[in-house]
Amino acid sequence: MRYAFRSSRSDPLIPVRNGISTRTPRGQIGQTWWGRRWLEPFEESVARPVLDNGRKYARKGQILSITVTPGDVRAVVQGSREEPYECNAQYKTVPDDEWTVALEKLSASSLPVAHLLANRMPENIEEYLGLEPHRFFPDFAPPADCFCECINGGRFCKHLAAVYYILAERFDEDPFLLFKLRGLDTQVIRDHWREQWGIKPESETTVATVEEGATPQPFYGGDVEPLIDLEQQPIQRLDVLNRLGMPTFLPARDETSIGALRRFYD
Repeated sequence: MRYAFRSSRSDPLIPVRNGISTRTPRGQIGQTWWGRRWLEPFEESVARPVLDNGRKYARKGQILSITVTPGDVRAVVQGSREEPYECNAQYKTVPDDEWTVALEKLSASSLPVAHLLANRMPENIEEYLGLEPHRFFPDFAPPADCFCECINGGRFCKHLAAVYYILAERFDEDPFLLFKLRGLDTQVIRDHWREQWGIKPESETTVATVEEGATPQPFYGGDVEPLIDLEQQPIQRLDVLNRLGMPTFLPARDETSIGALRRFYD
């Protein structure tokens, strides 16, 4: 079943400066499998004219703002009238007690953790979490769960469609945003992993500092030539595993699992 909509007048759009737009000027929106998984139920349910207009709004940058909080997406979209439209879509969140169990299950396996630390949604994420598919990837919400100030009111419209397309690219960039929408904040996930692996937050880590222009002579005495020229050395970026430390649930000599983790950060 596809949700229809009332045709509105075809007044020209009011252009927006520095609006939120898609990265793809044409073709498919949603470049990752999880971005597409978010869009597929929506595109299968909404009338084609709504989808076409929604993509047009998203690509032209007609979205002024978009905010994702647990169970709720709110956005402001500029249309053809002078005053922008406020719209929102609501979703059921996973209860905290279910998230606690799901996070323990997810953290018990090194591979999905490695994927998420590399900003990639692991395949079969529902199985890792122990959740039913609709509990993590929401099925497309009927119009009763959506609202827009335009003439379509509670029926799904092009303004909401534009928001859905922008969200797909946001999820592409940050898979943790899907966890947030379903009720689990990113910081809670990272704090859980730090506690499980015995890693202190960066704010509690002591870092030695050296004053600008300092030389080794006061320490060693005499004329000591520096071993390296610090100004000419490239800055080496530490990978995520070096920053967090190896997880304690891996055996010390489990080279297979350690190698599987490290290849995501090369």
